[in-house]
Amino acid sequence: MPEPPDPMPNNVSPPVAEATSLSDERFHELVDLCFEAVLGSSWEIQQHGSNITVESSDDIITIIAPGVGSYVLKSQASSKQIWLSSPLSGPKAYDWVSHGQKHGSGGGMTFGQWLNLRTGTNLATVLNTELGLEIEVLFG
Repeated sequence: MPEPPDPMPNNVSPPVAEATSLSDERFHELVDLCFEAVLGSSWEIQQHGSNITVESSDDIITIIAPGVGSYVLKSQASSKQIWLSSPLSGPKAYDWVSHGQKHGSGGGMTFGQWLNLRTGTNLATVLNTELGLEIEVLFG
């Protein structure tokens, strides 16, 4: 008996997780945390000799890596995503995926990560790998 057809085309992976529903306010808080981490890590590696150039505005960060190209991070409020255009890995959208509660002296706090739902890649991991940044993978 022949095998049933694969419901997913070969070039499309099933989503690895579901995006967490966010209020506009929470989305902006999480983007701010992410962008602060990217900027802080970028400036840190500049202090240690990296020749990247970093520019930022309210919802866009551009990192120019000589010999590699420009990385552009953009906050997309309408879809509640962060978009990354990378000269190495291409353009991708990242959704917030919550992973539950982190407990500490200040009480419980949700934490999670910015994931590309098609590939399962983590935004921080991509930036760490491609640019040598040191961003924490989970945010809260």
